[in-house]
Amino acid sequence: MAEDLLQCCIGNKIASSRVGEGRPGSSLALPVAVSISVFIAVLTVIVIMFILLRKKYSFKEGNLSIARKSYPTGSVGEGSIGEGEEGKTEEIEMEGPLVNVVVDDETCEEDGVPNQMQEETEDYFQDPTSILLPDIDPIPTERFPEYVRDMLYGEEHKLKAEFSALGKLPQPPSTVAVLPHNKAHNRFKNIYPYDRSRVCLKATPGVDSCDYINASFIDGYGGMKNAYIAAQGPVDVSVESFWRMVWEYETPTILMLTQCTEAGKVKCVQYWPEKLHDSLSVGEKFRVTFSSNMPFAEYEFRKFKLENLSESESKHMTVSHLHYTAWPDHGVPDNVMSLIAFIRHVRKLHPVSHQQPLLVHCSAGVGRTGTLILLDIIMQQMKTEGTISVLHWLRNLRMQRMKMVQSQQQYEFIHCGLSELVVCGETEVAAANLRIALKNLKKKGPDGLTGFQRQMQIIEEVSSHHPVTFSDAEEEYNRIRTDSLTNYPGYKQKGAYIATQCPLENTVADFWRMVNEFQCGCVVMLQEEGEESSCCFWPEEEGESVVHGKLSVKLVSVKTHGDIVTRKLEMVEGAARLNRPHMVHLLQLTSWQLQGLPHPMAILSLIDQLTSTQMRCGNRRTVIMCSDGVSRTGTFLTIHCQLERLKTEGLVDFLQTIKSARLHRPGLVNNTDHYVFCHEVVNMYLDNFDTYANF
Repeated sequence: MAEDLLQCCIGNKIASSRVGEGRPGSSLALPVAVSISVFIAVLTVIVIMFILLRKKYSFKEGNLSIARKSYPTGSVGEGSIGEGEEGKTEEIEMEGPLVNVVVDDETCEEDGVPNQMQEETEDYFQDPTSILLPDIDPIPTERFPEYVRDMLYGEEHKLKAEFSALGKLPQPPSTVAVLPHNKAHNRFKNIYPYDRSRVCLKATPGVDSCDYINASFIDGYGGMKNAYIAAQGPVDVSVESFWRMVWEYETPTILMLTQCTEAGKVKCVQYWPEKLHDSLSVGEKFRVTFSSNMPFAEYEFRKFKLENLSESESKHMTVSHLHYTAWPDHGVPDNVMSLIAFIRHVRKLHPVSHQQPLLVHCSAGVGRTGTLILLDIIMQQMKTEGTISVLHWLRNLRMQRMKMVQSQQQYEFIHCGLSELVVCGETEVAAANLRIALKNLKKKGPDGLTGFQRQMQIIEEVSSHHPVTFSDAEEEYNRIRTDSLTNYPGYKQKGAYIATQCPLENTVADFWRMVNEFQCGCVVMLQEEGEESSCCFWPEEEGESVVHGKLSVKLVSVKTHGDIVTRKLEMVEGAARLNRPHMVHLLQLTSWQLQGLPHPMAILSLIDQLTSTQMRCGNRRTVIMCSDGVSRTGTFLTIHCQLERLKTEGLVDFLQTIKSARLHRPGLVNNTDHYVFCHEVVNMYLDNFDTYANF
């Protein structure tokens, strides 16, 4: 064929040259015509060879046609894909009841963006070199922060352009998802699993939609096939299918990244029992029992017992359910390191080497789900290779499920988070290694700085990149208002503490109003009474009452133990006979002066007493305060949170705890001496563990 085309082209050019014989200049026209003919012929041959090579090209990486363990494969047929608008943080919801939604298989559009037809996608998968988005070499970990700065803040806005190009890549078909009997199982009309990577359930004779669920297999790092299942949050009609998928693929761990309801919209039906120890029947085959629950500030760790009642002998499996609750309904988490810490916790329960897939879902199963999976994969790459390839892995994800990492904001969040991870380094320390870590941090490096000083520099650097997320109390230093206080998360409870300054003479009434409105059970005062700018804001004599506006505050009792003074106070709003008293415990540490540090044992004794008092008060919110609401307050909160984590996980991470705290209140733990003191107190706790075993 190539020879025929070549002869035809040459023949036409020669014939053309003969027409001009006998004319002036014909001797010059002939060699020119021959040269042009040869050039065209060579170009034609090159084009033909390129077309033939394209047909033989196949993926070297991310080949989705590879057999997926022993799992069933989905059927692939002719069809089209509904394409939504890239870059939206919130997925576009289906209008009207799910069961009545009709999607035109030929012309399904969302926001004016037409379908990509199968013919278009086949060309892409035959030639994945992708002129639109060429791959880049892996970036050495240590160079990644500089790379991110250039991509984010350079004049060319490269990261934005890169993400935009991702949205233009063609997609493989999703014909099974849009079949009439499957449409009710889709939450959104533009988010479907691809036919080639969809999760298939075991077929039930006579039931059309029995093998379909809006979920996709995702390959992991290092060629790990089906390392993840990325799924849509269940809708009412798909709850049974969801638990069938868990059972059939023996999925021991579920990660949930959405609230059931956000901004008044149902994002995911609750597919587990409401109350602890309750059971929920799912269809005729399954029963789910809520076995245990452990709340943390940013996620909940539940365990379920899943029973298959259709077997001759009832069989069951235990499922771990980790529900990340710190992802806002719009945008991304305030603190990427909390998500990274969550991933690390997950990997302790579900190691990378685990044979069963890790099930991850949000609402649509693409935005938040894709973000977490991509972070997890790249963290493995960093550990194994010391390099980072965000674009490469995201393109692989999108070959397996559409719109993974759905918005540019999520894409930037991943880059900034990985950059911060590189800058901060590995700062999580196991309890058994704390003494060695403390010794090493005290040593000076070639730059003349100790490890503590270098870590404080890192804290200052990364903290300066984050905006303040609250109304700063210093703006109105002489007035305490409930809308200018800092809600500070504890280890297991969001908003467990209020960090503030000690009241001044003209703010005492506002202080007690705040304690009453937030129903605080304990107040911890980290300074002595005679300190400059402080005042006595409680009645001085037992049985005495002081009125502040509508509140009456009565001193019930005073006890002194060493340098800790405990006062029990009774608050009543309005008429005492009409309202129930509100009991408040004021714990004052008198040995922590403005300049200097108390003995570590004094802090441990105070925390011991606070813990037992909180338990008696029902673990209500606690106020922690000092003269500026920052220095001593932040140090005490850091120590308290680290001790809670130490008892639960056997781990501490001072740097990340302080960096996270500064998202709420800048300046917490504001010097190296206080940072070292945090370590020393926790180390002393380990030395005296038996004494403080009731923590």
